[in-house]
Amino acid sequence: MSKEKEKTMAGKMPETFAEWGEYYNRQKKETILIPVDKQNKDDEVVPVCVNGYIYQVQRGKKVEVPVVVAEILRNAGYIS
Repeated sequence: MSKEKEKTMAGKMPETFAEWGEYYNRQKKETILIPVDKQNKDDEVVPVCVNGYIYQVQRGKKVEVPVVVAEILRNAGYIS
């Protein structure tokens, strides 16, 4: 992201999906692992929507996600 755009976004909430994506990509990351669902092996991803921005988190592999996504998955019981 350009320095000019970073200045204009500082101190205000993102308004577009693209701005939300940039905002979450700048956030602190956490490495998580969502186990494979033994009862539903075709369930390969867990969708997580944060302010209209959707993450497709793959099961059975360690992935890096913004802390807010990890928190949502923890609260929903997908990870501990």
